[in-house]
Amino acid sequence: MRDTISEKRARVDDRRAAGLLPERFKSPVYMMWEITYSCPLRCVHCYNSSGYSPPRHLGHDDAMKVAEQIADAEVMSICLTGGEPNLHPAYYDASRVLKEAGVSIGTPTSGWNMTPETADVYVELFDTVQVSVDAGRAETHDAIRGRNRSFQRAMAALRMLNDAVERSKSHKTPNLCLAYVANRRNIDEFVELTDQVADISRLTEIRLQAQVPSGRARELGLGLTDADLERLQQLAIRQTLKHGILVNAGDPTGHLKKAVLGWPWEYAVIDPYGDVRFSPWLPGRMGNVLESSLQEVWDAGLGDLHRDPDMVELLSRIRTVNDIGDVTEELESRYGSFGGGDARARRDGAPVVGSAAH
Repeated sequence: MRDTISEKRARVDDRRAAGLLPERFKSPVYMMWEITYSCPLRCVHCYNSSGYSPPRHLGHDDAMKVAEQIADAEVMSICLTGGEPNLHPAYYDASRVLKEAGVSIGTPTSGWNMTPETADVYVELFDTVQVSVDAGRAETHDAIRGRNRSFQRAMAALRMLNDAVERSKSHKTPNLCLAYVANRRNIDEFVELTDQVADISRLTEIRLQAQVPSGRARELGLGLTDADLERLQQLAIRQTLKHGILVNAGDPTGHLKKAVLGWPWEYAVIDPYGDVRFSPWLPGRMGNVLESSLQEVWDAGLGDLHRDPDMVELLSRIRTVNDIGDVTEELESRYGSFGGGDARARRDGAPVVGSAAH
């Protein structure tokens, strides 16, 4: 029998009373930095609608200032994402700043522009490298990703990265992961894909995640049924046992559910314009790092979201990932929309901050 919400809250309260959990964290523990919405692909399921809007983002110097702010805030772990993040001119320089500050850095890639030389740099810089593959067959993946040969390039990138890990002389090489976003179009091809990649020697994890009804995926209605969500858990167990590679069926709403239980808020997202949101999947502008530092935005309210009764009530409506869409409209009425689509290029026609890279 699953624990009730009240029982889970009681356990969080017990940890706090025992001095094992603070009332609030002094800065974000985990972060996602959407460094650019530029992307060579046009994925139908993109959660932030990357790839269609003009490739606008902060210029190199401003992006480096953001990296310094993240380092100064002593963030523990960050996902440096996009779009295709390596299209930003400061991608590698910013990554080095974060690495030198001791931040654990993960990064995803579509693999579109991967080369053996690029793969070597990835192995040098990142703690986790994640290649996105969304089907077991090229025709399905290419249709989802909106570009021919994207499956071929993603699979080639996975093997290039594997080779780079193999030849690295570093004592610490990154976790090499494959990411699969399951939706109505591709759920039946997950087993086929995992069977194909089982021979990749340095592949440490397959991350299986349900489609989040956000961005273009929300518009097209690609979400899974509740029965499909249960099926994902069974697929993860079965394929882990079959191949001995961890298949992790993660819950993308975990950071939202923890706040409902009273867990101190630990998450922040920075978008390509410097806006700070509280979640990758939802509207919720809390400030801008060109106007105030990340630490100042955190101290001004982001770090206390778990104490905001209105926000907690709203987030308590999210039972599964499918419920994300139900709260998006209300949050849009408060904060405006977000992401890289044409309607979101800048909120209400506000000017774009920074400069274009292309």
